Amino acid sequence: MPEAITHQVVIIRNMYQPDSQGLGAPKIVAEGTLETCREYITEAENNIYVTSNGEAGAPEYIITPVLTCYNLGDRVGYEDGSMYDWYAVECKNTDLGGNVCGECTACYEEMIAQDCARVRALAVE
Repeated sequence: MPEAITHQVVIIRNMYQPDSQGLGAPKIVAEGTLETCREYITEAENNIYVTSNGEAGAPEYIITPVLTCYNLGDRVGYEDGSMYDWYAVECKNTDLGGNVCGECTACYEEMIAQDCARVRALAVE
């Protein structure tokens, strides 16, 4: 019988330039037991990592319980029903009501920062 998938490995890429494409957003790269996730990270860290354009080094590897990273129910709760705390954004494209655009570089970077903080908060080790 196959082992139950209980954990996942999430990477956060180390971007050095403005990230309007979401390249630094958390990405699930492996799933398995806690032990297989640890093995995945050990192997990845022992191999040569080739950076992509705009990347400053190897990514951060984080193990979280499976399906918790993007459980939207845990994030919804701001007064506008959003998944993000828009008050933290310094958007220059606000409307007359002061609402941010959600599409500019500042908005993208803040969404990525909040997603990364959430993944780090869920880390099991």
